[in-house]
Formats: sequence, structure tokens, C-alpha cells
Amino acid sequence: MIVNVYSAGHDYGNYALIMLNDQEVGFGFENYGCGLNVAVIDEVTGQTISCTTFDTCINASSVTAFAELVENLPQGRIVAIAAKDDATLSLNDRAKKACESLGSFLLYFLPFRGSWAMIGQKGATVGTAVESVSGDSPVECSRSFDLPSLLESSTGQWQQKQKLQPPDLQRQYIFGSSVAISEEVAIIGARLADANSDKYAGSIYSFQLENGHWIQKQKLQPGDLQRGSCFGNSVAISNNVAIVGAYFAGAEGGQYAGSAYIFQFENGYWIEKQKLQPSDLHHGDNFGYAVGISGNVVIIGARLANSHSDQYVGSAYIFQLENNQWVQKQKLQPADLQRGDNFGTAVAISNDVAIVGARFANAEGGQYAGSAYIFQLENDQWVQKQKLQPADLKQGDNFGNSVAIKGDIAIIGADGVDAEGRADTGSAYIFQLENGYWIEKQKL
Repeated sequence: MIVNVYSAGHDYGNYALIMLNDQEVGFGFENYGCGLNVAVIDEVTGQTISCTTFDTCINASSVTAFAELVENLPQGRIVAIAAKDDATLSLNDRAKKACESLGSFLLYFLPFRGSWAMIGQKGATVGTAVESVSGDSPVECSRSFDLPSLLESSTGQWQQKQKLQPPDLQRQYIFGSSVAISEEVAIIGARLADANSDKYAGSIYSFQLENGHWIQKQKLQPGDLQRGSCFGNSVAISNNVAIVGAYFAGAEGGQYAGSAYIFQFENGYWIEKQKLQPSDLHHGDNFGYAVGISGNVVIIGARLANSHSDQYVGSAYIFQLENNQWVQKQKLQPADLQRGDNFGTAVAISNDVAIVGARFANAEGGQYAGSAYIFQLENDQWVQKQKLQPADLKQGDNFGNSVAIKGDIAIIGADGVDAEGRADTGSAYIFQLENGYWIEKQKL
């Protein structure tokens, strides 16, 4: 979903416009008024909930109504605002504070008859809204949103069935920062959830399908979880085993070294079984930034691990279940990695094939183009088989920022790809295994 906001103050065109997926959001092109034009959009369905003009120029009661609207919004709700004519004369601190709760701070700098466009979300950190302000020209801004929800296929169409939100969610928990599903069990990460008095420790929530509804069953936090661990940044599940990354967890090697935790489903409950940290873990490795599992093998990315010759190249580690213990088997680090490649940003595994993304790797197309590497299990060793880079790769594409694999099909994300004059719209590439080689088949 893409939201675009356009604003021009009194002396610079005197217009406002809010677009949702290239369609006017619901005011009507001629119905934007003086003050703040506010569109509220559902963060799950992507549907417009309300379109309201608040005359914050000369109407004090309208300013109060605006503040009350924002204050009463649920966490995560999307808000787009376009100023027209003048929006400043009656603005008060309450209204400006309300905008802070959307991640905005530029309203404080909006001049008389100025232009201001903003796209934010309720509960966001101040400064994270996408916005622009000017006292001498029109402004515009654009923001894309993913719409997380459980969908079900019916007669060939995917329909939203349920929205999941645990009752204990609080501001900035980032619930939905990772998701995984297997059969009738779903696990969702909230990487900045608090743990007792430790802020930003992280947590995961398990849901189970019962009688057609997804029911929250457990909230999971390891016993040794500490402040700022970001537990739940990554999750993966295979049958009755789940792995969860905590890439900012501390270790003997120092802060932000990272860790991963194994949970097993026993007698109706997820039980913590083991904490994983490789033997060569160092400060800032970010081990656990990405995780994958297939049967009794897990792969874990450490996107900022060093090599013998360079910093922040990244690495990935293979662990295997042996005699009820998960044992480190191998460290993966291609020989052509360079400083800052971030190998291990994304990982996935399917049977005896693994794929690892290096989103900042260079290519002939330029810096930060990205790459992905295929590994295969041969004679108990994971062997690098191929480096994947699509034919049209360009600087800043970030190919390899996300990966998935099943059987002989792999899909690789590139969130920095430009399209039709728009920067960073993103794309994904399908590769297929044919006659022993992974061949690029399609760009999505």
C-alpha cells in the first residue's frame, strides 16, 4: 500500500491532496479545506476509515477535535495529513503533541500559510513519520506500508480472516516484526517488548487455530533475557521446533553479539530448550539477525561478523540436532565477501539446500547492489554452489535483503529497486534449479 500527500500553502498554489494507491483517498478533489486535511487509514485492511478537514486556522474547537481524534486512535493506525491555505493560527500545544504521537515533529516548524505533508502511525517514535514542511514552496511525501494479516484462500481469492493483537501490547512493542507459521501454529515476534523492568528485551507470541479462530496460547521470553536484546527480531518454525533470534543480546564476546533460542512444543506448550551462540562470537556480530530451520538443521545469520581480512562482511552458522542437543557444525563465509556486505542479513533452508542474502554486496551495477549465495549439503559439509545476482542488478538495489526457498524454487527480495521513476519501490526475483544450476526465471 502506498500513500502520497501533497500540500501547498496560501501563496504557493493553495491546494491539498491525499492519494491511496494512486486513488484520491476519499475527500473528493474539490473538498479539501483550509487547515489540516486528515485521512485515517486502517493499517491491516488498507481501507480509508475517515476523511476530515479541521480548520486549525481560525476555529479553536476544530483544533480540539483534531487533537481528540489523534489521541483516541489505536496503536498502529495510519494517518495522512495535508495542510491547505493556513493551518497555524489556532494550533496549540495539545494538537502538536498529538502529532508527536504519530511520529511527527515538523508541525512545530510550520510557518503561517506554509505547506506541510505528513504520513505517520499512532504510537510511532518522534522523527519516524515521513513528512515535509516549507514556507516558500509546495511539498509532498510518499510512504509504503505492508499490511500484515492472516489470509485464507477461498475460491481462488485470499481474504482476510482475522487480525491478531495480544491484549498486553504497548506502545513501540513492534508486534509483527517477524512471523512464522507451520500447520495450525503461528509465531509472531515483538522485538521491542518489555520483560519485567527491562525495556526492549523482546518477546514472541504463539497462536493456534481452534474451531476456525486463531487463539493466543503463550507469550514466550527466555529466562536470561536482558534489556535491549531484541528477542523476536527473527523467527522460524518447523513442525514442533521453533527458533528465535535475539540479535542484540550480550555474550562473553561483548555487547550486541547476539543469540538464538530453541523452543520445542511439548504437551501443548512451547518449552525453552537451548540457547545457541557460536564459539567465535564477538562484539557486534548480530548473530540471530536472521534464522531458518528445516527438520533437525538450523541456519542463523550474523550480518556484521568480521572475517580474517575485513570487517562487517557477515557470516552464517549451521547447527544440527544430535542426541537431543543442538551442536554447531559449520560457519559459512564465502571467500569473495568484502567489508560491509552484510552476508547473513537473510537466511532460509529447505532440506539440504540453504540460501543466504548479502544485501550490501557490490556488483558490476555498483555499490550496495546485493547478492545471494546457494549452499548444498554434500558428504556432511555445506558447500557453496552458486552466487546469485540478477541480470538487471543496479547500485542500491539491496538484492538479498530477504530470501525464501522451497524445493527447487527460491525467491529473493530487493527492496531498493527503482521502478517507473519511483525510488526504492522494491522487487523480488524467482530462481529455479535446472540441471544443477539456479536460473533466474522472473522478476516480480
